[in-house]
Amino acid sequence: MQTITLFSGLALKDVLEDDIIGPFIEKTGAIVRRVYEPTMILRDMVRNGEAPDVLVGVTSTLHEMAADGDVHTASIRGLVRSEVGAAVSEASSLTVAETVTDFQDLMRRVSSVAYSATGASGAVFQQVLTDLGLTDVVTPKAVVLPKGFTAEAVRDGRAEIAIQQISELAAVSDVRILGPLPADLGAYVELSTAIGTNSGDEILAERLILHLSAEEYAPAYRRAHLTPIAARHTRPGNVGIG
Repeated sequence: MQTITLFSGLALKDVLEDDIIGPFIEKTGAIVRRVYEPTMILRDMVRNGEAPDVLVGVTSTLHEMAADGDVHTASIRGLVRSEVGAAVSEASSLTVAETVTDFQDLMRRVSSVAYSATGASGAVFQQVLTDLGLTDVVTPKAVVLPKGFTAEAVRDGRAEIAIQQISELAAVSDVRILGPLPADLGAYVELSTAIGTNSGDEILAERLILHLSAEEYAPAYRRAHLTPIAARHTRPGNVGIG
């Protein structure tokens, strides 16, 4: 029985586990070893000797890995776009920030803000703060998580508001998602697929990538707050700022 290793960012964990990996196993009979971590952690795991067959992660990081010889450049293909948003406790009276001004006011008013230290959404959020001159406002009240789901800090009371990809916020129960950050901020993360250069079965790896990007799973991605990318190939991407 064939075995293949998939490294994927946390944003896709639920949709892959609930809707997509199962049918691939049924079609191929393969064993799929899955590892879900922020892309930067997955990159470090590869640098430390791990050899995944397929990676799903932030587009720009995959291109950096290609430059280092860890994934095949030609195999990098856009998969989904993930909006960065905010979540609060179910009891919170906070409402969605529809404009940039609303967002600025929100960041000044809240007592604490949780975001990720290693996830792509954390990099996006910190860039937004820099662009808006809010870094000095938010840093003193930041609850920075080394990895994982930032909405857990809202649920357990460590933070008043959590910032992360909406697909990741939705993975935490008993919180309320306010919605995406204002569109004018261009706060999103682009995720792509790639084949590792040390893959033990590139044919099966290519088959898995084609399966992940199949049109039949577009509704599942959308339900998971992810927007499928139509183009089969992507140029070297941004970290998330559009």
